[in-house]
Parts: sequence; structure tokens; C-alpha cells
Amino acid sequence: MRGEGLIPWRRHHRPQQTVPSQDHDDLGHDMSRLIDSFFGRRAGLSDPFLGFGDPGFGAVDFTEKNGAFSVSIDLPGADEKDIDVELNGNRLSISAERSREEEVERDGFHQIERSFGRVRREVILPDDVDGSKVDAKFANGVLTLVLPKTETAKEKTQKIRIGH
Repeated sequence: MRGEGLIPWRRHHRPQQTVPSQDHDDLGHDMSRLIDSFFGRRAGLSDPFLGFGDPGFGAVDFTEKNGAFSVSIDLPGADEKDIDVELNGNRLSISAERSREEEVERDGFHQIERSFGRVRREVILPDDVDGSKVDAKFANGVLTLVLPKTETAKEKTQKIRIGH
């Protein structure tokens, strides 16, 4: 019996095959799904940013209380008219457009800088969201969504008494 396969530096290495990803966001989402499935977590809840990894999105806060989920997203520089929020089943999609123009004029010098960008994120919410009662507000660059749970989901919660 030959023991060459047991010695790490004598193993025959095959090139690792990689699966091309459309972009880094897909890879991040794939990794989150993999971690979720490994640890048995509900989709989208293990990622602290809920899949909003694009640098165009600011801080994202996700809470669950009082029979509802709340999502607050910083969207600095966006106008309310340029933000789209859609809920299709349990898939929440948020997109925003931002444009900025800055002009500087000095003695013999004229500079104009323009920037434009569109960001889009999708996240899978728990199945117990009541999509017909979602409330959205945008103020001071922060988008806040309140997504109530369905009545059946609220009924599932019960207090368990500890003791004799």
C-alpha cells in the first residue's frame, strides 16, 4: 500500500472549480442562504444587513416586536419620489435612484461634478408577514417599513410558564 495520498505535499491537486457569480451581491446572498440552511435559520434573518449589502444603502435596522417586523433603511441623498418598495409574496424589493450635481465657480475656474446611481435590494421575509397592511414612511433620509404579522402568526405565540 502506498501512503503518498496521506502526505499533503505529495497529493495531486486538481484545480478547484468555481461557479461564476453575476456579481458580488449574488455571492453574498448565496453565502447567507448556505449559512441559513446549515444552521436551520429562517431565510434572510441571519444576515445582519438582510441582504442590503450594497454600499449605496446605508444602515439597516430590523426588529420584531408588537406583532410586526420593522425595517429602517438609511437612504441618504434619495428623494421619496425616487424610492420604490414592492412586496411580492414574501419577497421585499427596495430600489432607489439618487443623483447629485455640484457646481463650483472661481476665478477662471468652472467645475461641475455629477453622480447618478440606482441601488436595488431584495430580501426574503418570513412567511408570516401580512402584505396587505404594510406601512411605509420616508423622512430625513430614512425609509421605515412596518410589516405586520398575520393574525394566525400572532395566535401561535403563547407564554410558557416555568415552575412547579
